[in-house]
Amino acid sequence: MKNLPTHQTLGAYRRKIGDLVLTTLSDGYLDVSFDLLSNIAPEEIDQILEAAAVPKRARATIQSYLIQSSTKTVLIDGGAGGMNGWGGELQNSLASVGVAKSDIDLVLLTHGHPDHLGGLATENGEPVFPNAELALSEAELAFWTDDAIINATPEGFRPFFLAARKVFDAYDDRLRMLDSGKEAAAGVEAIALPGHTLGHTGFAVQSGRDKLFIWGDIVHFLDIEVARPDVTIAFDVDASMSAQTRKRTFDMLATEDPLIGGIHTGSPGYLRLRRNDGGYAVVREPWLPALD
Repeated sequence: MKNLPTHQTLGAYRRKIGDLVLTTLSDGYLDVSFDLLSNIAPEEIDQILEAAAVPKRARATIQSYLIQSSTKTVLIDGGAGGMNGWGGELQNSLASVGVAKSDIDLVLLTHGHPDHLGGLATENGEPVFPNAELALSEAELAFWTDDAIINATPEGFRPFFLAARKVFDAYDDRLRMLDSGKEAAAGVEAIALPGHTLGHTGFAVQSGRDKLFIWGDIVHFLDIEVARPDVTIAFDVDASMSAQTRKRTFDMLATEDPLIGGIHTGSPGYLRLRRNDGGYAVVREPWLPALD
């Protein structure tokens, strides 16, 4: 019996936000373990996933977001680039929508974990996007370039620091610092979301009356963390702060009701949060076959 296909072909999904065109770009996925989660029992994880009718598998999608205006092309996050066998599909996804590496003017980085920046530099340390500036928060840059922190880091996590430093070196003369509450690009505001990393940043996109909030890694397993915002993951630099930021962000989003996107929310991954029985419920946006 011949081998049957197992991979999906959806690499990109477009959506308009006012005069901006946003494209969700798949970088693939990474397999981890629910054992990385704290403050929740395995049986509760099973119950939540069963109630949501989603697979009981710790597989996280990896996505980037392309924002195109009449004057600029901006990329939010650069995918994993195949590091540790994670992702690696971003360039194929960009090619599928006719965007070349040289077309990217600015890369906005949510944070420095390898599934977000591994695709920004080549193995030889050259920038993947030759014409792009790279923008991130000053706190994030300081964390990943602090020798005292890397020296105190367990051996298994040190490759994360090396990957981040390689990327920062690649864009050295084109690094830009983001200020929370300030414009990162036309129609895009940087929003500090500390905890997962100290400089973890989300992006509020607005054009006309349309609003989208890209929350970075506020969640890794959407249905679990929406049901239990106190759940944290081993990759959190400050787990307590991460949970506090998540709860505060959920409250803001349920109140203001923008469209929401995330790096690990599935594809196309747009949703809204609704208050539900003292907590929150996910309302996933249906597939839109056209932009008009």
